[in-house]
Amino acid sequence: MVHQHLIANFKMNLLDSEIRNYVSQLSQSDVLKKPRPVHLKIGLAPSSPYLLSCQAQLSKTSSTLDLYAQNISQATQGAHTGEVSAQQMRDCGAQGSIIGHSERRSLHHETPEILVQKMEALNQFKMRAIYCLGEETTDLSDQNLDQLLKEQVDILRDFPSTQLIIAYEPKWAIGTGREAEPQHIHRVSTYIRQHLVNLYGQERALNIPLLYGGSVNAKNLSPILDLENINGALVGSASLDLDHFIALIELFINANL
Repeated sequence: MVHQHLIANFKMNLLDSEIRNYVSQLSQSDVLKKPRPVHLKIGLAPSSPYLLSCQAQLSKTSSTLDLYAQNISQATQGAHTGEVSAQQMRDCGAQGSIIGHSERRSLHHETPEILVQKMEALNQFKMRAIYCLGEETTDLSDQNLDQLLKEQVDILRDFPSTQLIIAYEPKWAIGTGREAEPQHIHRVSTYIRQHLVNLYGQERALNIPLLYGGSVNAKNLSPILDLENINGALVGSASLDLDHFIALIELFINANL
């Protein structure tokens, strides 16, 4: 059975004491005390300076939460001042990393070549990739959108499908107050799934989790989770409010995925 994921991306928010308090309260919440199917995964992606602290806080609890980095360097070691390698992230407790987030692509000019190198670095250390892809604008025709998605999927050619999570995130719906309609998400996720089938074969492709990320909140999560090809969500700003994220977890667990 394909794993379903609800992952909080804190972006560049929260300090160490706030994250430790967040993890402590989340671990003690009623929703995480209840048994849940093993294929339902909940994860956190804090800023990299706080990964080790977050891992230490999690070790004090019985909660089974996944821990991810928000980014890694394409280099594995060496003279790269200010960068953090995949191995270093893993040493701090990260099971994998978000790769190719729209903010990294646009603000830090990450090219397909750079993303391939980052995927290779994750693969070298057997880490999971949460690979983000999607369109920047609503102006694309169906044909151009499909071709864009194909190009973004094709760089995954040498990455193991068993270590891969896909996150579809239309840039125009991130931090803008605009929301993608379920019909649009369904159409795009169908394109993505077919490209994954073409790349990996049907059996492996159908076991790759495909998440949605784009202004996810408690009002729109349920209809998103009802979509055929969607296997969870990558949550940004809504995850910063602990009560809101707990509400999202409840919706996620009760969705009968």
